[in-house]
Formats: sequence, C-alpha cells, structure tokens
Amino acid sequence: MELLDTKIESNGFIFYGKFSEGLFQEWLKITTILASKSDLQNEFLFQVGFSIYKLIEIEKQQFRIVSIDYEANPFKDFTEDLTVALWIQPEQASLAKELQINPSEIRFDDKILIAKGVFEDEHAYLQRQNTQSLKDSGWFMGYQRQDNEDFVCIHAFELLKWNPKLIKVLVLPTDYLVIVNDGEIHSILNDCDEEIFPIS
Repeated sequence: MELLDTKIESNGFIFYGKFSEGLFQEWLKITTILASKSDLQNEFLFQVGFSIYKLIEIEKQQFRIVSIDYEANPFKDFTEDLTVALWIQPEQASLAKELQINPSEIRFDDKILIAKGVFEDEHAYLQRQNTQSLKDSGWFMGYQRQDNEDFVCIHAFELLKWNPKLIKVLVLPTDYLVIVNDGEIHSILNDCDEEIFPIS
C-alpha cells in the first residue's frame, strides 16, 4: 500500500508524516496538538489516545512524527508508517460517538485478561470491570463453553494480531459487555444490561 508523505506547517513548526490515504484528518489532529506546545524537541514522546508518538528533529523546528511499531515491538520500536496508529483513533472515537458515551481511557500497553483458546471459539464475550491496578484495563475476554480456569494476560495492542475489529470496543466504560460471534461484534450491552448496539 502506497504511503503519503505529508508536510504541514503550523505555528512556526513543520511536521512530516507518512500514512495511508484516508487518514489525513487524524494526522491533522496530531499536528494541531503539537503546534500548541512551545517546548518541542528531538525525541519528544507524547500520547494521543491508544498510541505513543515521537518527534525526530530533521532541522530546527522541523520534525518527522513516528509512532510505536505494532508490527515489531511497540515497547521499544518506532516506525515512520503512522497508518495503524492513526487508524485506531477513528475506530475508537466513532464507536463512542455512535453510542453517545464518553470514551474510557485505554493505552496500547494496558493489560487484558483472556481465557486460553478464546480466539478459537465461535462465541466469545468481553466485559470491563472497575480496577485500581496499574496497567490493568479491567477488560476480561472469555467464551461460553469455557470449561477451565486457564487465563493469561495480554497487552491491549495484541488484539490487532488476534482480531483487530475488537480494538474499537476497548474505550467502552466499566460494566459494559460485548458479545462476539464468529469474530464479529454481535451486540453491546451497557451497565444496565440494555442492548445499545447494534443501533436499531
């Protein structure tokens, strides 16, 4: 897929970024946030929603924006291709807007507890519980015919590998329940057990 190499001048700064077509508005949001800051420097790290980005100084007041690399090791690797990071933003924001809820915080390195074998089962569910534990998202993923108590922790970004369609639901609040059939989001119930998705 061809990447657009885009340049934007804003508030005396010049920002460069590479990403796939259709993500310009998300890119614009990031550069707008950056242009409002006065202390930009090389290696400056910042968070926008789910992802972490970094500035690489090219010349004085000129920066290339890179993001953590979800296809390598996002704990240490960065990539010039912003496509995945920019794609996650509208996926999560659009669901929150559609359901008319305030999105809850979730970061790529927050942990999700899953039942072993959950991604091989046709019928699964995700539920978010209130937690005070550091880096615990509160999300649990299980399946209907689960007959054991064998659980593992994964990081939120690992859903991109197992089922990227689920990345959007991670901004749902506590006590929300997501029903997944054959890898597709079948329904979402709110904290009063009312079905709010699909919208009728």
